[in-house]
Amino acid sequence: MKDRRGAVARATGLAESVAAAVRRRQQSRLPRVLLYDPAGEPSVLRSGTVDHDEVLFIADGLVAVALEDQPDVGVADDLLEDEL
Repeated sequence: MKDRRGAVARATGLAESVAAAVRRRQQSRLPRVLLYDPAGEPSVLRSGTVDHDEVLFIADGLVAVALEDQPDVGVADDLLEDEL
């Protein structure tokens, strides 16, 4: 039997699909914190927890220090700006 959906139902379905796509995109852009145990097994710290925020803060600081010692790369900076 043919599914007879009205215009409102089709519009609602489209809006739900768009909302789901936006949520997936936002979630994929959130920084993840992976920790490895001595056996090499990874575990993910939940976003928004104190531990997650502290590790992320420390990691940002380490990256900033590492970038201070790097020579100006020019072209790579332009590529990064295009991705943002």
